[in-house]
Amino acid sequence: MLPSTVRDTSFASTNYSSGKESAAGTPSFNPPLVTAIAWGVTDATTGELLWGKDPEERMEIASLTKIMTAYTAINICKFFKLDMTHFLFEVPYKAVTTIGTIANLVVGDQLSIVQLLYGLLLPSGNDAAITLATGCGKLLINGWSTNKLIKKKLQKRLNLMTIKDISKMDTTELFVRSMNRLTLKLGLNKTTFSNPHGLADKANKSTATDLGKLVFHAKKDPLISAIVKTKDYKCVAMCKSGDKRAYSWTNTNILLKEGYDGFKTGITPNAGPCLVATREYRDIQIAITILHSKTCEHRWKEIRALFGWTINVIDAIYSSLPPDSEGALKKLPLLFHKVIQQVFSL
Repeated sequence: MLPSTVRDTSFASTNYSSGKESAAGTPSFNPPLVTAIAWGVTDATTGELLWGKDPEERMEIASLTKIMTAYTAINICKFFKLDMTHFLFEVPYKAVTTIGTIANLVVGDQLSIVQLLYGLLLPSGNDAAITLATGCGKLLINGWSTNKLIKKKLQKRLNLMTIKDISKMDTTELFVRSMNRLTLKLGLNKTTFSNPHGLADKANKSTATDLGKLVFHAKKDPLISAIVKTKDYKCVAMCKSGDKRAYSWTNTNILLKEGYDGFKTGITPNAGPCLVATREYRDIQIAITILHSKTCEHRWKEIRALFGWTINVIDAIYSSLPPDSEGALKKLPLLFHKVIQQVFSL
């Protein structure tokens, strides 16, 4: 249950940074204590960080990496104008030998790009990540080899101006290069990727701030938005033998049962339990990122606590404004963000 709404709060007399009550007895607006090493609350309608603890700290992010994997795969498919519902990728051997969380893909099976995206984002399939990276990498190599115009565009797009031939490059490496080029384009200045699945690697790092920005961009894609809010998904793939195989996946994000509408879980020994979760309140899309909580159970509790705290602050801000301001602010999330910054010295 969410905390009760804060009303009639005098922001001028509340010491936000220290958490002390004013002489008038107004409540503290200190955020809840959490075990996460870093966290951030982002306005997902603008991509701007509202509050956070060490939100610029570069850390390993485990399977939160897969948000960028999905975004990059869709970006490449749009570049080649593919029908993602019907275009098929074959599951390679290296996908089914990948460790960690999997979608239980079988080598040689053919799945559509859309199906693989569900396998990537719901059960957090590392095998789906490798299959998408390999398939998209092959698309880039084939496009480079067969079309001079595409080659020219890819040279600029992937910063390959000095490379004459990419046909001998590893397909996954080429895909990761695409991830990092898009990272720069999106302004995620403290984020680097070294693989498409998020398995432990010191070069695969991001920040709570950057992840909030990434969610802002990812949510604008209707396919990603639809997938991350899906609790269960079933599909049928074509086997190498010509038979059909049924797949069924359940979303690892249990907060979907509580009114949250996405986004992604993650855990490795180095990254610890991580989570980005989104939910709407007063027409504001809120994204909360936590990195390296103490346990998996802590990450659920801490997202709930941070969201409850966030809506308390939002309600208090609304209640402090003139009556005729609320309607305008509901329609203008960016203006709302500016009001927050003016009210608090954050």
